[in-house]
Amino acid sequence: MARIILTLSALILFSTLLLPSITIAEEQKENTDEAVAIAKEVEEGLETPFHYDSEDDTDTETEFEEKLESNPPHCKCPKRHHKHKKHRPHVRPEFSNRDVDELNLILNSEYLEAEFFLHGSYGFGLDKFNGTSVNVTGPKPIGAQKAHTGRFIEHLAKEFGLQSMGHIRELSKKLGEKAISRPEIDISRKAWGGLFNEAFGTKLKPAFDPYTTGNHFLLAAYMLPYVSYTGYVALGMHAEGSCARDLVARLAGVKGAEDASIRTVLYQRRRQVVERYNITVGEFTSVLSALREKLDRDNQTVTDPKKGNFTLPVTIDEGVLVPGTDTPEELLTGNIISVNENSLSVGRSPEQLLQVWYGTGNASIPGLFFPKGANGKIAAKYLSALR
Repeated sequence: MARIILTLSALILFSTLLLPSITIAEEQKENTDEAVAIAKEVEEGLETPFHYDSEDDTDTETEFEEKLESNPPHCKCPKRHHKHKKHRPHVRPEFSNRDVDELNLILNSEYLEAEFFLHGSYGFGLDKFNGTSVNVTGPKPIGAQKAHTGRFIEHLAKEFGLQSMGHIRELSKKLGEKAISRPEIDISRKAWGGLFNEAFGTKLKPAFDPYTTGNHFLLAAYMLPYVSYTGYVALGMHAEGSCARDLVARLAGVKGAEDASIRTVLYQRRRQVVERYNITVGEFTSVLSALREKLDRDNQTVTDPKKGNFTLPVTIDEGVLVPGTDTPEELLTGNIISVNENSLSVGRSPEQLLQVWYGTGNASIPGLFFPKGANGKIAAKYLSALR
């Protein structure tokens, strides 16, 4: 009897302790089997060719191709809607057509500056470096010559000239076959003399010659990098291509530094009387900036290339000496770096650049540094307005 009771107790203990474990194990096995089944379905789905996901999910590959051939209700594109340019995933280009045109416009100025600074410091220009550092085509500059400057100004000119040559090389490389050739450039005594006469509103005696002294050369140089710099600033505001934005930022940084270097030296010499004239260096910069300001505004049809109407800033250009009310926070009288009322750089539109480079105040009338006009599509568009 005792043995029977012991056996029954063991059975009760077994059912109490082990049966729940068996049940749990069976449930786990069922869950595992279900997970394996789901995994197999997923794997088979990955191996199955993709079908267009319609509402009834019954399209075949052929039906999918037919749907691609047809256009969505809102689309008037040709067939193959998914391959049409407007409907491809947007990928920003390295350079848009507009970027190319505007970079080519400023490339005219890089040629101008390279020739002026290289000839002024070395006595020769880009053609001396042709085939090694650059590959230049187009007419040689008119009236270029070596300037009589001190060592410091000569060193500055060498740096600026070589930097512009590097810019030409980089721009030509990036733009490839679309890069413009060197335009006809006039940097003769006559051209510079006419520019300074226009600035002062009278015929200077003797005629201004940038190649005679360091101050003369530096005052002529004052007219160049800042214009390019403001062109790069304006382009940087709306450059469309990823490579264009990167390139413009780098070029603008160098041009801004060149202009600041020139303005710094002129500010240091602001009270010096320029040789042959009873006019100080500071007064010269004010008169030259006023001329650029006038040329910017001469043509009242100035337009922004992006927005159409272009509102000119209160001041685009200033010399190294200005009233205290025109300096940062109205606390200074010096103006080494030209900025707006919030100390931001000011930009020039393509039309304004041409107005200043031509010295005519009209992008359709060439002259001054580019007697036959600048090269490129933008310059050609304005020149064609007269024909």
